[in-house]
Amino acid sequence: MKHVEYKINVAEVVKALTEKGHSLHTLLRRGLTSGMRQFESRMIRQQFTGRPGLKRPTGTAAGSWHVETRGSGLETVCSLSNRSYAWYILVHQHVNFNGWINHPGGTPYVNIGGKSRWMKKDGSYPKGTKFTKPHMIYIPKRLHITEDFAANGYRIIRSSMLRTIQREVTKK
Repeated sequence: MKHVEYKINVAEVVKALTEKGHSLHTLLRRGLTSGMRQFESRMIRQQFTGRPGLKRPTGTAAGSWHVETRGSGLETVCSLSNRSYAWYILVHQHVNFNGWINHPGGTPYVNIGGKSRWMKKDGSYPKGTKFTKPHMIYIPKRLHITEDFAANGYRIIRSSMLRTIQREVTKK
């Protein structure tokens, strides 16, 4: 197999961009944000839809993610995080608790047709209502965001940054 190389003259790229009224920093920032949004899309598609055992009754968790790009001068940081109203996403990532939560009990439920139906804690309970006892609940790890980012995120972002620059350099 022959050796393969790809050479790029950064000075020529910067000159071509400058002639077209663009700065390399601006395009890198645009490519970085676009790449992070692509990773966000991939994560939501793969980790919030169609995963066995993961219910998606409201879409709150999937809709809570957002990409933020900030920085000054030549430094830019792009982050993907979830909004505070979806705090329970941390539970699914096993952050600082190893997958177990200590449930205090007291949740009302009734058995109908062999299935438990959970009820609101509003005080109006039908005859036969039972209440859970204190117990431990294991939450299986379902979100693998940091692992997926390490495996795919960098590649997605690099590709997006290069495509963004390439598009502008080759644009007539």
